[in-house]
Amino acid sequence: MFETQVQKKEESKNGEELVQLLVFKLENEEYTVEIGQVQEIVSNFEITYIPNSPKFLSGIINLRGQVTPIIDLKQKFDLKESENKGNYIVIAQLKKGDVFGFKVDEVIEIFKTTKKNIKEPSRFVLKKIGSDYVKGVVIIDKRLLILINLFSILSEEEITKLSQSVNKK
Repeated sequence: MFETQVQKKEESKNGEELVQLLVFKLENEEYTVEIGQVQEIVSNFEITYIPNSPKFLSGIINLRGQVTPIIDLKQKFDLKESENKGNYIVIAQLKKGDVFGFKVDEVIEIFKTTKKNIKEPSRFVLKKIGSDYVKGVVIIDKRLLILINLFSILSEEEITKLSQSVNKK
């Protein structure tokens, strides 16, 4: 589907640094992450449930022979479950080389913007999904995108526990 590559720094015509972003949906909200945090996007994988796992762990998939834990971002952000149960998974390599997938409802687009379009998030946004995860908000035309940091979604302790429970399976 989508594949990402490490991008060299680009500048706009007026010399401002550009940032490439991946936009996806959770419920009816649009979120975005810097494309450099994304390894690839996959869909239509059968997720195997792991008993006695944290509620935000949907399960695991076999991604080209590698067991990959799948984090349900709606559960992690404590969002209500919507009828849209998309089967898109954003794959990212986190700290210490651990690879995780993040389940999202829909992948919308990849686009570039200047850093000046990234603003400080309001208290409302920080309260909605947690200040640890929000990096900012991106305002493009009449759209407001919540910029999250995939690398901060899981704490070191959670990564260790998930790796141990996945390796037991």
